[in-house]
Amino acid sequence: MNARRPLCGLQVPRTVQGVTNKFVALNKRDDVFLALGNGIIRVWEFRAEENRLAYRNCCLGIVHRQIECVKVDADDRFVYYGTRSGDITQVELDVNQAGDVTPRFIDSIGRFLKTEKQQKNESSWFGHGVTALFLPTDQKDTMFIGTGNGCVYEVRKMMVPVKDPIRSRHGVTRSSPRSRTVLDPIRKAQLSGEITTIYPALHQKSVYVGTSVSSIHRFDSDNWARYELIFTTNHGSVFGVNFPQDFSGVFATAGQDYVRLWSAVDGREMLRLQVANMVCTVVDFMRDGHSIISAWSDGKIRAFSPESGRLLYEINDAHPKAVTAMATTGDCTRIVTGGKEGQVRVWIVSPSGHKMLNSMHDHKGLVSCIRMNHDSSKCVSSSEDGTCVIWDLE
Repeated sequence: MNARRPLCGLQVPRTVQGVTNKFVALNKRDDVFLALGNGIIRVWEFRAEENRLAYRNCCLGIVHRQIECVKVDADDRFVYYGTRSGDITQVELDVNQAGDVTPRFIDSIGRFLKTEKQQKNESSWFGHGVTALFLPTDQKDTMFIGTGNGCVYEVRKMMVPVKDPIRSRHGVTRSSPRSRTVLDPIRKAQLSGEITTIYPALHQKSVYVGTSVSSIHRFDSDNWARYELIFTTNHGSVFGVNFPQDFSGVFATAGQDYVRLWSAVDGREMLRLQVANMVCTVVDFMRDGHSIISAWSDGKIRAFSPESGRLLYEINDAHPKAVTAMATTGDCTRIVTGGKEGQVRVWIVSPSGHKMLNSMHDHKGLVSCIRMNHDSSKCVSSSEDGTCVIWDLE
């Protein structure tokens, strides 16, 4: 590393090259590491006395998996890798007297289905693939698993008898009992997004879980029903941001599937309002602070309570296409919106209902922004057609 030069290298033949996307080192040896990819597991060994690399491939037969995560147990005896198919593949590392490591495929492991109903209606594979693994060093029969559909499992490895029919040379079918490793779920929790990282801090009696939606959760290791969100942030594009009138303690952001209310003091998420498969394009507060007004890609306006997150009212078909711009008046009785089709509309809102007051068609392109003057008597709208129009709201 100090000289910044490679020690050695080796070109793998094209016939066994494969596509490598994961690397993992052993725990007790510095000269051996594994390279894993789609349909290939290869053990690499650095032979310092010869200054060269050597490799051995694991014969997987007809097993072809897309590898998502990989872990080696504390004794460097087994390798477990999670796959997009939803199973966990177990590979044994055989070490001979000379210290050479040879990988050997053992089995593909799934969930243990206890009842006949589960065996009939459920799959033993984990939903949306296994995306995170953790093997505790002090509990060799325990494993933590994260899946693509947001489930976190604590499982126990166990052996169960399996009877497979075997046909002899004489055509006689008999059953030969054998044992197979399965994963018996002990605990399970459901989170949002794909599970990306699991780290049990058992000395703290906590399990930390990271997700693809930029959130970190902490579980009580004794009771998974008790967990808390300790960190989160926006995980995609932010399409809008706004502060309430004359108050800088909180602000709201708009993005894919959500409106989120944040503390401006410590950056903590205070409220999350979700609408599945929709994009919130604009977010604003009514001047009295009693509602959060949001514009969405499905052409609707939705108003939520900033305290409970309850939906207060919804303006269906506010625009025939997406709502792309919005502003509210100072008396909290009107909302001015702009749409993807180029129209600007004025809405009257009240606890008893809402109705459209006017619809203007001067713009020829998407309405990109709407702003009010100080007394809400006029507003100005801009458009992608290059025009700005001032509207009299009196």
